[in-house]
Amino acid sequence: MSSLPPRHLCIAGALFIAAGVGAVIHIVASLIAGRIFFDFGFIGIGIGYGILIGRASSRKWALFLAIAGLVGTVLFGASTAYDHFTGSAPLPYPASTYMIVEMALISGSCLYVLTALWRSGHQEWFAAEKEERSAAQTLAWAVAAVAGVFLSSQSVTEWWRQERYEKAFPLCVRVVPYNAENGEGLTNLSIIHQGRRNMMNFEPKLPRVTYQSSFSSGGQQLEFYGVAAAPFEVKLGSAGFQDQTLTLTRESKREIRVPMQPLVPTQPKRDADGKPAAPVVKE
Repeated sequence: MSSLPPRHLCIAGALFIAAGVGAVIHIVASLIAGRIFFDFGFIGIGIGYGILIGRASSRKWALFLAIAGLVGTVLFGASTAYDHFTGSAPLPYPASTYMIVEMALISGSCLYVLTALWRSGHQEWFAAEKEERSAAQTLAWAVAAVAGVFLSSQSVTEWWRQERYEKAFPLCVRVVPYNAENGEGLTNLSIIHQGRRNMMNFEPKLPRVTYQSSFSSGGQQLEFYGVAAAPFEVKLGSAGFQDQTLTLTRESKREIRVPMQPLVPTQPKRDADGKPAAPVVKE
């Protein structure tokens, strides 16, 4: 008889080993984050290896856990769906999509394990433990290594995504550039992005932030709005003026006036005798 079980049992054992590795990574990640969390799922490593070597007790535990996992997932999914559609606890996007995919994977894996272990042709594999275990050990180590790399990468990605969302903040800022010498508004603004002047396709570091331009008696204004996850810079330009860089943050005021220095100083108005004219006082 082969030193490895039938293909479907190999896959079932690999699923348990991968789940156990995921539980170990979960425990380690919690410790790194400063929390203590004990995930009993690590026993999946022993159960999966037991399936590969034909251990009858591992089959019983695998059947029990697969049934419990399937029932628990269905009940949790039904409860979550009820709370979502009734409005008592709606799930935001994309968390709802991630949860649906996760529950579908768990349910599918449990069904696969149950089918593989209950097949009459596979039950004879568990009649006695196998003395030759080198192939099973090699397969178990390979699955553990692949699952460790994949699940570690997923954990890091999830941590990065959560950190990004926790730092997110609403943004609604009106930027009013003006001539720094005479206080007059400007009418030919542009946004310089990566060395290019582009008014139509401005795309800052955070694509969820956009802007619109408007004109008033005080000149051209820019309004930035959306959801940002970190401060970012906006570089303003206007013909005849020095470029000005502005940093938008969580603490930015609702309206920001930005002085723009002319490249050539504005010459003062003169009267008929060539003397500087008196400033006009607005009533």
